[in-house]
Amino acid sequence: MSSSGDETDESIRPVKDEPAYEEIPKAPPKRSYTDSLVAFALHLLLTPARILRPYAPNFVPFIVISLFIPLVVVLSAFSGWMVWKNVATDWHEHVWLQYG
Repeated sequence: MSSSGDETDESIRPVKDEPAYEEIPKAPPKRSYTDSLVAFALHLLLTPARILRPYAPNFVPFIVISLFIPLVVVLSAFSGWMVWKNVATDWHEHVWLQYG
């Protein structure tokens, strides 16, 4: 022991209360039938997503174009039909051009 006088009680540490036996981890609670069914349904739904995930950057533009091209065609056809139906076929009144 040193006789410096500023000795602290670092050497005396309280012993941590530890159980004399090793605790056995508890088993997870059993799932109910409904929980198992929902988990299985989610697994079935997400499996294709997991498989297709690497290919998504290629599929997304294809899907977007596949949706927008028919929309553009339908809008174009409708506007063409509206012009066809509403175009003037002949004048109902004579228009006299006045000069000066």
